[in-house]
Amino acid sequence: MQMDNLPVAAETYASQGWHIFPLQPRSKEPYGGTHGVHDATCAVEEVRAWWQAHPDSNIGVAMGPSGLVGVDTDDRHGGEDSWT
Repeated sequence: MQMDNLPVAAETYASQGWHIFPLQPRSKEPYGGTHGVHDATCAVEEVRAWWQAHPDSNIGVAMGPSGLVGVDTDDRHGGEDSWT
């Protein structure tokens, strides 16, 4: 995703009920001094404020509260072949 689309995507996800939180740009790490996944929210105004302050933030999703399940197939460890 292009960096300029991240704020729009963050608001879109939140408006769909996904609990999201900002991550450091191009990273899976939350910002220092934050509580990462424990700060996740679907409140669009709060999400908008986060991405106005840090528009290059990557998007973290709190999967459980969002009603989502993720599957990570890591190519370094067999990828899809590790499922068999």
